[in-house]
Amino acid sequence: MSRNLRFQLTFEPSESEREELVSFISQPHPSSYDRIIASSFYKQVIFNFDGGPLSHYCLHLVKVVITTEDREFAIVQELTGDLNVSNPGSAFVDLQGFAHSPLTLNAINEARQHLSQVGFHTNLTSDHGDDSRGRTGIILDQLKRFLTGAFFFSPFRHCDGR
Repeated sequence: MSRNLRFQLTFEPSESEREELVSFISQPHPSSYDRIIASSFYKQVIFNFDGGPLSHYCLHLVKVVITTEDREFAIVQELTGDLNVSNPGSAFVDLQGFAHSPLTLNAINEARQHLSQVGFHTNLTSDHGDDSRGRTGIILDQLKRFLTGAFFFSPFRHCDGR
């Protein structure tokens, strides 16, 4: 019997992580910063991983979901490629494109209807560049920082020497 490894990580970003993302989004329209930061936008982020048939050595980030300004959950990144390959493509919502209008569930879902597939390096432990920075790259960078500093990824980092 073969089973795919699937799991979900749910986070409540810190205020500084929210400010980092909102500052980036509002760059084209700085007046939108106060509106976005005062809302429920990016109060929670959910990362879904799936190993597919390659789960014995490779996990794919298949979906990123965030809270919107209207307190709903919207998908901002979704795997569009085949789980059978080592680096399948993904579709991203360009969050910076929303600086002039509210980041609501309906608006993000509408934007998702017009996405093209983007390839990006899924190895969150390396610094490979990608073209997702204007889409959800900051969110992925924040996940990468968390995982590389987490105790269970480096158990001896927090132990005193003998």
